[in-house]
Amino acid sequence: MKYRLPERQRPPWNVSTRWLEEVGRECYPGDLYNDASPDGFRTQSMDKLVSYVNSIHGLPSPVAIVHRDVSHENWHDQEIEVSKEDAVYVFDNGAVIRRSIEWDRVTSDLICPECWIDYKVVKSPPGTTIKPAAQSFNNACRETFWLRYYTASDSMPASNGQL
Repeated sequence: MKYRLPERQRPPWNVSTRWLEEVGRECYPGDLYNDASPDGFRTQSMDKLVSYVNSIHGLPSPVAIVHRDVSHENWHDQEIEVSKEDAVYVFDNGAVIRRSIEWDRVTSDLICPECWIDYKVVKSPPGTTIKPAAQSFNNACRETFWLRYYTASDSMPASNGQL
């Protein structure tokens, strides 16, 4: 559940997530956003892959998914069942992103078991180049960290050279 601060305690929409940590709130991916901005999400650029990945994960984003095509595949490799899901997302601005995730179906005591997650820009919107054009992760925790880091850095105010 996303924690919502009372209206009088909400920070300006362009502050970092450090503000939430300083008031003793734990940050989750959804906490990177609040509804204090006019659009309900922090300023994000449509030329950044993170904006599209946020939309894929159901997080606030300046782009919306208009079509999704998903395929599943299972096979055995040395007696281990392997699963793969490929999804192609078409966005309202014409961008097309492919997400592929592959994992072994084995019992693991790891907090973040190994899997392979890949994002690839198939098509950028007209007049825009989405960067990076591809991004890979070897577990879901790394993907979550990347989302938090780049979403927060997109919304950081410009530095004036002071800390």
